[in-house]
Amino acid sequence: MFSFSKSNEYDTLILSKAMIEYIQKQFKIWWLQVAYMVFNSGFVALLYLYFVKNEVDFWIILLAESLGYGATVLFLSARNSIRARRDIQLGLVIIFIALLTLFLPLSSITLLLIYTPIKVAGAILFFVPYNILFFEQTKKEKKLERMTLYWAISAVVGIVAPIFGGYIQDAFGLGVFISAAIFFILVALGLSKFTQKKCFSYTTKQLFTHIKNVRIITMLDGALQNVSAVLTALYLITFVQGAFDFGKIF
Repeated sequence: MFSFSKSNEYDTLILSKAMIEYIQKQFKIWWLQVAYMVFNSGFVALLYLYFVKNEVDFWIILLAESLGYGATVLFLSARNSIRARRDIQLGLVIIFIALLTLFLPLSSITLLLIYTPIKVAGAILFFVPYNILFFEQTKKEKKLERMTLYWAISAVVGIVAPIFGGYIQDAFGLGVFISAAIFFILVALGLSKFTQKKCFSYTTKQLFTHIKNVRIITMLDGALQNVSAVLTALYLITFVQGAFDFGKIF
């Protein structure tokens, strides 16, 4: 029995190692974007909808977003380099922590003011190095193709994910909904181990304009996904009757 158990464990270990090696060989950086955008389009926008429907004021949402941007600017300004894999993983871990705060037994406004700045900071820390790796060393004749892929991922996932997220919230409630969001962040975190270990140096000025040897990378590049989530939820709130209806609009 013991020998049989050991044999199974060994076979499982070999299989897991082979699977990891296969994923590492096939890995494409845009896989990270797909996992993150399922989370962002399918869950983040609906969370803002949840806050708004619980009478959280528009200006409080903007304040919470601003706190996240401000904290991230100060953090990145105090550094002089971006370490791609480490910062991507740091951003995802921060988002994971932000999602855990939603389980706290607090009022909607308090949860928003805790969750949003943390989530925004994590999202920006994720997207700045991600954008660098995605567009790095793209040949001139391939730039348009690369840009098309970048925005196509957001567009396609943005159609499917809200329906998926809306169904989960409508059918299973907020707890399962948040747990599903955590799952996709953990998927992205698992994939991040296959990203390149690269370091990019910058000055504070370059942080807001561009980073040498890469395409134009600004703080708004990383923040764009978050802004769209806020605006989408707030714009549609007048026409939305329930979480599932929100998904069906897309």
